[in-house]
Amino acid sequence: MTFTTVGVYAQNDFKASDRLTLNLGVRYEPQTRYKEKFGRESAIRNLLTDPEATLGPMFKNNTLDNISPRLGFAWDVRGNGKTAVKGAAARLYDLGNMATPLVQAVAGTPPFSSLSRVNNAPFTVPFELPAEGSPQALRIIDYNLAAPNMWHYNVAVERELIANMALTVAYAGSRGINLIRTAEGNPRRPSQTLPDGRPFWTGQEPRVSPYWNTIELKVADSESKYNSLQLRLNQRLSRGLQFQNSFTWASAKDNYSAFSNTDTGGAEGQTGDNPFDRARDWAPMSTDVRLNYRFNLVYRLPDAFQPGSVAGALLNTWQVATIVQATSGQPFTPGLMTNRSRSGQLGGQAGLDRPDLIPGVRPKDVTKGVSRGCGDIKAGTPVGTANLWFDPCAFTIPQLGTLGNAPRNAFRVPGYSRVDLSFMKMIPLGESVRTELRVDVFNVFNRVNLGLPDRIVYGALANVENPLVTAAQITSADAARQAQLSVRLSF
Repeated sequence: MTFTTVGVYAQNDFKASDRLTLNLGVRYEPQTRYKEKFGRESAIRNLLTDPEATLGPMFKNNTLDNISPRLGFAWDVRGNGKTAVKGAAARLYDLGNMATPLVQAVAGTPPFSSLSRVNNAPFTVPFELPAEGSPQALRIIDYNLAAPNMWHYNVAVERELIANMALTVAYAGSRGINLIRTAEGNPRRPSQTLPDGRPFWTGQEPRVSPYWNTIELKVADSESKYNSLQLRLNQRLSRGLQFQNSFTWASAKDNYSAFSNTDTGGAEGQTGDNPFDRARDWAPMSTDVRLNYRFNLVYRLPDAFQPGSVAGALLNTWQVATIVQATSGQPFTPGLMTNRSRSGQLGGQAGLDRPDLIPGVRPKDVTKGVSRGCGDIKAGTPVGTANLWFDPCAFTIPQLGTLGNAPRNAFRVPGYSRVDLSFMKMIPLGESVRTELRVDVFNVFNRVNLGLPDRIVYGALANVENPLVTAAQITSADAARQAQLSVRLSF
């Protein structure tokens, strides 16, 4: 695949007064359409009416209107350089972002490739594709794909406290528009709505288009919102000491904006469980981190011994540095192994359907206290551990043909914290040659930072089952304590 981008921008810094400066700009950055080297391109231009692909561009060029205005300002409040208010806003477009969709489309865009999807197919020799595999399934890109873009905005108040030390209080936010996601492009409409408002499928409903089976469609119709309060305390280099101290309290929500399962890290399925109810998907993003703390410091230790002496050669010119990280856990969504709803989403892909949450149980309580007990899990078993991070017994299997009520991304994985420490010594070997001796210790306190729990709770082949033996187990963790010694020669 080949494409070309061209960027043109204009910017002007306008001094409105002695204390107020405005930054005004605009950028235009279109891109040529993607072209396959040998011209093997096609598209399903109308999913409802097209019985076959049309040769030509895979999707329209969506970048020709990529006009990005930018505005910034800086205000010296008292005119003494000690208190400043700064802000900026810009519209940003995402270019050259189609690698994953294009690679996936290679396997399912006719007439140059063919894809059939069958669930629970009996294996025979020789293997014969059951009738369910026809009509053909697709993996394609929306021909009318919109251009993903984002409005980003921030405002900050900076105050010098003492010499070389400043405090910043800031708000930063963004709104993503036309974000690309994976969707079921040819869904089955539920045959009825139950009295409690839930949709119901029999599994025999026809798909919206009679010409195709399930369609894994890359479409740009998602949104995201990010809001954050940011605090920073910085010390510029003074008497051998400098540090940066920052804390962010944030919220990031979307209605799915992932290309594939790898983009979510396995924390949820790659699309929602009901294509006819996008509001059901609006929830924290899989990358939402509410609390984020960072601290780094570098300190040049004072020389305690006479330069040129043996003790001075060994113990002078040392620096110590540290990095501290601490974050709250990211969200995940419990899932079912099978397509319990019979909706046929992405061919009944595992992990899309969700279980029911027992009435009266709040999502935040599922990872606290002890298990309620069910199946092989004894009542009173502690949860919030690597062996049982959440309580599978807080969930039940939904009625066949219906969707579970467990909310998307309302449950959290373990938080993360780590301290790294470094010692450095500079050894001059002449006017232009020096050696740096360095000792690094990562994860000094050897904290176990657990990974993602297995979020699949039930196989859901029957109305009542024991939880899967792997449900809620965490089998991965960040690296344990490590130390390394390095020598660097500069000349």
